[in-house]
Amino acid sequence: MELNEMEKRLIFQTEGYGKSDVTYELRMCLPYIPDPVRRKTAAELVRKLDAMPEKDCLALIQDIRKNYRIPAGPKTMGELLAEARQKSGAEKLKGHDIMALERFDPEVKHMIVFDVLSGNAPVGDKGDKMRLFLTDAGYQKFLDSQERGEVKLKNHAKVAPGGHLHYDRKDRAFSIVGIYEIKEPQLNAGLVPPPSLYQNRIFIDDSNGESGEYQRLEFYVKDPAQLSNTIESAKENANIAWDDFAVETADEEYQRTAAPLENMSVLVSSLLICLIIGSALVLSLILSLWIKGRIHETGILLAMGYRKTQIFLQHFAEVMMIAVLAFGISFFAGQVVADVTGDLLLQNVSAQTETIASDTASSLEVEITVRNFAAVCGIGTLVVAFSVGMSNIPVFRLQPKEILSKMS
Repeated sequence: MELNEMEKRLIFQTEGYGKSDVTYELRMCLPYIPDPVRRKTAAELVRKLDAMPEKDCLALIQDIRKNYRIPAGPKTMGELLAEARQKSGAEKLKGHDIMALERFDPEVKHMIVFDVLSGNAPVGDKGDKMRLFLTDAGYQKFLDSQERGEVKLKNHAKVAPGGHLHYDRKDRAFSIVGIYEIKEPQLNAGLVPPPSLYQNRIFIDDSNGESGEYQRLEFYVKDPAQLSNTIESAKENANIAWDDFAVETADEEYQRTAAPLENMSVLVSSLLICLIIGSALVLSLILSLWIKGRIHETGILLAMGYRKTQIFLQHFAEVMMIAVLAFGISFFAGQVVADVTGDLLLQNVSAQTETIASDTASSLEVEITVRNFAAVCGIGTLVVAFSVGMSNIPVFRLQPKEILSKMS
């Protein structure tokens, strides 16, 4: 289908993706075209496109957007944007946006992107991000609204004298301090927009970057057990409008990792209790044989007037002399055993835990503190006292005369 110059010019400025989008856009722009001849041409163009098959219409639109050149160059805001989009290959602005059909009006000289800060703003609701195409008078009204604190300008482009598109900016000089190395490939790089690709990222300091907005804040708690208390403590701050914020916890990874460790902790505690009980029983059996070998000595001491408590303390002191030596050796040998055992436990837990992190711990450092050593010595002393007492019970039940008569 052959189109005249004005029809091509109109299609060149459209932003729709398909036949229905483009024809709808052209229909909506008719009230904003002040020139009767141009408005009639737009209406005729809509009828021509409606009569074309979808495939042929789409091919025509794409060809014009890719290859068309405006004679004598673009002059209006819509033409300048279309040419800039053609040269860069960029798509139309996506997100919260209006139809922006005002750009077809030759009087429109400004394009602005802004945030709506107040419900008293002339357009939009509080929190909206909007784009508008304005005349000089309309842009002045926007500046007045901004002075009242109703809106905040984010980006501004205007048609400069000579028909050039001018973008408000401040030129700054930067020094390249280094080029970073990409160590890991980007996931789904083929689906990532070019500005978000790792190789296209540029890092600058906050003072020279655009003043953005915080989308969220992340806080880390050293003790996971205090997570709930920390959140409740933060919510006590009356200076923050908590109704406007959502507080979420992200401890799923910790919970998955902590569950096997908690199970292992219960297992180790149970094993420790069994070892203490077993040690007391074995030591009691050994000391029973040792005390029976000294039953004659015990009988003589009882006959001489020594109390059973004194004999118990003597036996306890003798066993503790050996125990103290064993405690000293265990302090140094225990560190080596703890490191080996810790690594084995870590391997067991890591095999049961799924993780998305690329770096995982390869070793677990176990430190035996003075407090741990004191606890071991205390428990060991109680085991010795219990075992000495249990082994002396059969002998202490006898009278000195019975003990001596048995020995004779």
